[in-house]
Amino acid sequence: MNRLRAIERWTCRCLLTGCLLNLLACSDEQDTQNGAQPDGNLRLAAVTRAGEDYYPLTEYGSRIGLIIATADGIASSNGVFSYADAAWSSTASVRENTQYYIYGYLTNTNTSGITTTPTKPAGGDFSGGADLALSGLPVITGDDICIIVGVEKVNSMNAPWNVTEGSYGYLSTTADENYVNLLLDHLYTKFTLQFCIGSVYAELREIRLKTVKLSTTSGETASAVVSLRSGFGIGTPVFTLSNGSFDFDMLPEEKLLTTTPALTGTTAYCVPNIFEGSTLKLTSTYDVYDRKGNKIAERTAENKIAVTGMAPGKSCQLTLTVEPTYLYILSDDDLDNPEVKLTSE
Repeated sequence: MNRLRAIERWTCRCLLTGCLLNLLACSDEQDTQNGAQPDGNLRLAAVTRAGEDYYPLTEYGSRIGLIIATADGIASSNGVFSYADAAWSSTASVRENTQYYIYGYLTNTNTSGITTTPTKPAGGDFSGGADLALSGLPVITGDDICIIVGVEKVNSMNAPWNVTEGSYGYLSTTADENYVNLLLDHLYTKFTLQFCIGSVYAELREIRLKTVKLSTTSGETASAVVSLRSGFGIGTPVFTLSNGSFDFDMLPEEKLLTTTPALTGTTAYCVPNIFEGSTLKLTSTYDVYDRKGNKIAERTAENKIAVTGMAPGKSCQLTLTVEPTYLYILSDDDLDNPEVKLTSE
């Protein structure tokens, strides 16, 4: 009797297993008949920035947020490319034999709080471009935030580079050939500072720069709308500022000034066209030494800097020189209390 029951249980299990296999086979067959194919992982072959020679972008911590759309709407398989451990990895997947349009932006771990929402151009669909609404942008940052302005489908990691600005279409093929080349363009203006000491004053005193902070009271974060159109790159971004203030440290370590202008060490990528025609505050702290190595004084200087001509991808450089106010008098008070002067733009 026990043996008979065991045989019955074994027979039922076989029947259930067979039924499940048949159901799965029918499901796969139905999917195939409906044209659905397995997902393939979207992979990054190469990426570079507009206006630069081709090279593989390999900056640790970089992230490329992706919005993958069909002509009619946003696909559900959005994701990111991220760079770590000498390789790019992907969380994005695509269906085989499907026409997509890829939009997105590059940032790094320091500005990973950015979010974006794409919308179709008025009267069009995603094949003609997109309007990217970004929020959580830092007003002043050392991160070169970029927007995808070109997409090229390639079949391998070693495919030649031929991506063009304003091309966003991507036709997926088999799962093992889902590689893309990406062209990026800068969203911000590159803003750098140079400091030096006047040649006459350098014979009498030594200046050691301790801190340099670029500040704004216009807002702590920004939002932007970037218009991308087929055949074109980034238009003029429209920025809005949040409330609050922000300080950006531009000097990572103490710097001994010489008569030759030298960069402070940290680049600030400032949001373009927000500060156009307005001013930013630059606060510098420095120590004054005599030529025998004796510390004479600790000083703080503030400069109002008018910013003009800002645009995505443009580079602005300012030079500031430490000079005494009335060197010809040669008074101790004057020598030990120099000013930081904006000498050129």
